[in-house]
This record gives sequence, C-alpha cells and structure tokens, in this order.
Amino acid sequence: MQTPISLVDGIKVGETLHKELTIKSLTIGETLDAYVRAEKAIVTPDGWKLATNSVEVEFYRVLAAVSLTNDPGVTLTKDVLRGLSERDYNAIIDGMMTMEILNIEAAEERGRV
Repeated sequence: MQTPISLVDGIKVGETLHKELTIKSLTIGETLDAYVRAEKAIVTPDGWKLATNSVEVEFYRVLAAVSLTNDPGVTLTKDVLRGLSERDYNAIIDGMMTMEILNIEAAEERGRV
C-alpha cells in the first residue's frame, strides 16, 4: 500500500527541491532493521548492554517508508532527512500513521485482527 504526500517546505536532494513524496507500508523486516540500526552497545555498572534510541528507530523507519515521487530510484539518506522542516517531518509521520491505520482496517476486514 502506498500514499502520496505533499511537503510544504520540501526536501533537497543535491540541487533539486522535491515537494512530492510517496509513503509505503513497511514490512516487518524493515521495521526490525530500523531497530537493529538504532541499537548501540553501552557500558553500564553491570557490564555491556544494548540500548535502543527510539528517535533513531523512527528516523530509520521514515527512511524505509519514504521515496521521492518524481525520482523513486534515489535513495534517501539520514543527512537528507535531517534537512526536513519540522512541519514536513510531522506530515510524513502523520502519513505513516495513516498507513498503519489503513493496514489495520484492511486486516480487520479480512478477519485477521
């Protein structure tokens, strides 16, 4: 499942400013990959532990879900997403939440929830 989203300020990739994105449903593998990428080994008084940064998890989920509508072959990077305005980032998060709701509703219609 995919849905288009329009950005107010846009996202700059190279010299091109893009204002149209496509958000896709994430697979469980993409979600798991986001968690793994956000894990860091830290030293605690009890020894080494894995810590997961929830902000980074969400950031990697956005990277996996978003593509440029007019140039879907371009791989977005963390540095590119860091240039998003807060309102555009929030619009992407809202779009991702809408996708999740639609996926749940579709699963309920199929009797899988």
